[in-house]
Amino acid sequence: MSLLKNRNYLLLRTGWSVSMLGTQFQNFAFSLYVLQKTGSSVAFSATLSMQILPMILFAPVSGYFSDHFNRKRQIILYDFLSAAVVAAFLLLFSAAGTLPVWQINLCVFLLAGLETFQNSAAGCLMQSAVDPQDYTKQKSVDTTVTSLISIFAPALAGLLYGLAGIRAVLLINVASFLFSCLAEFLIRLPQSAQVPEAEGASSFFSSMKSGMRYVRTSKFLAAFLISLSLLNFILQACNVGLTVIAQGRLNLGASAIGILESVASAGYLAGALLCGFLNQKMEKLKMSTIISANVIVTGTAFFLTAVWLRFVYGQLILRTNVIVFAALNLIISLAASILSVNLSSRFQKEIPNEIMGRVGAFSNAILTVCVPLGQVAAGLSLGSLPQETTYAAAGVLCLLLLAFNILHSKKSSTAEPAEAG
Repeated sequence: MSLLKNRNYLLLRTGWSVSMLGTQFQNFAFSLYVLQKTGSSVAFSATLSMQILPMILFAPVSGYFSDHFNRKRQIILYDFLSAAVVAAFLLLFSAAGTLPVWQINLCVFLLAGLETFQNSAAGCLMQSAVDPQDYTKQKSVDTTVTSLISIFAPALAGLLYGLAGIRAVLLINVASFLFSCLAEFLIRLPQSAQVPEAEGASSFFSSMKSGMRYVRTSKFLAAFLISLSLLNFILQACNVGLTVIAQGRLNLGASAIGILESVASAGYLAGALLCGFLNQKMEKLKMSTIISANVIVTGTAFFLTAVWLRFVYGQLILRTNVIVFAALNLIISLAASILSVNLSSRFQKEIPNEIMGRVGAFSNAILTVCVPLGQVAAGLSLGSLPQETTYAAAGVLCLLLLAFNILHSKKSSTAEPAEAG
């Protein structure tokens, strides 16, 4: 069935995208609010980390829920609870006229926790709603939509935040979650997606054990999760550095920073479109080849950024510096997008739907455990060392990762996934 005629996919994708748009509005506004209020890159990176920690902490439980309970009811419930959380903090802000940093971090943490459960169940629904032959196209479309949101959300959020403040951003996010609930309510699931409930503590622990055993014994997963976890750590220098350098060194305002992030996010869109156009050719490539190409491009961009900051920045006018910085971030996001689409498609093809929740949750936790560490490390480095040192160090780590991937490429290319336990 064509994706454009797939009612369940369109409803799920629409609801997911609208709530994602509202959340990105809020996360961008919160990040600027914390950075402006504290002037600390460490506080800023700590707020970013609150978006990641719940995925690590709640992965086992979210995977179990998504594999044992009605997935449609779950995603509706999680979006409704998310709307309630944002509404509660909106009331706190209206009453006090401000939000302390700890309250912002708490809000981000709660929403990210609900998002962890939401993504686990929604990912399983997406797998069952789409024909396997359409997985690569689906991932390309998903990444394209996500990229468009990433392109326009920061610019719009920066404009909205600059004109109307936090209150308007929170109101929009409440509305986005409620709209998502409505779209998800209209989904009509196939019988195979109606997962029966499992009762008892033994079932819970045995289910977690089987998911962990699949992750641990699958050569396909083990060969690449190590490389991708390290890459996730490295990429945080770019994610944190973009805002810190844009505000601290380039002295850009909220709207200009939003535009800069939107331009950088265009790389994700370009990568998704390229994967959709060349999906048959890319499926013939070894995953190790795709990883190596991504690491080479990323490392080169990091080294060029360090050279620009150290030797070139002072020789250029502001407009040229902004263009150079945006272009380098664009290159990094392009490489990351190509890797993400190909890996996600391969993962969705090889993992059985009945254990997708557990395996997906564990895999995402493993892949993202290095993200908050990378964010904090990037924040500390950017705040205490010359900024070019952070980017040069990221480039060196890319070289080490490339060497690691090359040494294991032969084993990775012949690996086959283990049977589900």
